[in-house]
Amino acid sequence: MTLLKLVENRMHELPALPLIAQRVVDLINNPTSSAGELERVIQHDQALTARVLKLVNSAYYGFPRRITTVGQGIVILGYRTLKELVLSITIAGLFQMKGEHKGFDRIALWQHAVGTAVGAKISAINILCWDS
Repeated sequence: MTLLKLVENRMHELPALPLIAQRVVDLINNPTSSAGELERVIQHDQALTARVLKLVNSAYYGFPRRITTVGQGIVILGYRTLKELVLSITIAGLFQMKGEHKGFDRIALWQHAVGTAVGAKISAINILCWDS
């Protein structure tokens, strides 16, 4: 069996993103959506609401007063950071599943991803230098 066929046969086994995460990503990718729409969707998920507020109130952003609403958090974080936050929370949760995926090594995945990125960067630099 070819690798392509193996991937095609097992694709249906991949878990889907939770509905809230899908909705947030769809709204962020929609140029006509508003921060208010995002706020209403995010507020339906208490864990996501808490994570947005925790991030926006972290020392990294250094606001002199506490940010207390998701709407303020969205404006401060921006769509890109919000999207990255939602996807990282969701994907991390998917890797904590039980059963067949139990024992998944997130550190090994991270190390592989970093190694691949470094290799790609070195290759790109070499290709650009070679083309010159």
